[in-house]
Amino acid sequence: MKSNKLTNQAINNMIGKHVKNVRLSHKKSRNQMGKAININPRTLEENEKGKYKFTLERLFFIANNLNICVTKLIPAELKGRINKNNKTNSDKNI
Repeated sequence: MKSNKLTNQAINNMIGKHVKNVRLSHKKSRNQMGKAININPRTLEENEKGKYKFTLERLFFIANNLNICVTKLIPAELKGRINKNNKTNSDKNI
């Protein structure tokens, strides 16, 4: 039976690819974004490739620079897993 679990590396790759797509859809180069959030563009590249994890702080800086909600930087397929796997009784009342 195939496991439905995601590895940390798979999650890093998914988030990195999605962040890159969102950045590009806002017509921001890696150099522009790196300068705007005060990191080396090479570090951003490594984040987007999934080699390094994005910190929550870095995701907030990117979202702020793009004028979007930080949740827009989380891929839909991960949001679905979070919502499906973490429901509690209190969630049903929201």
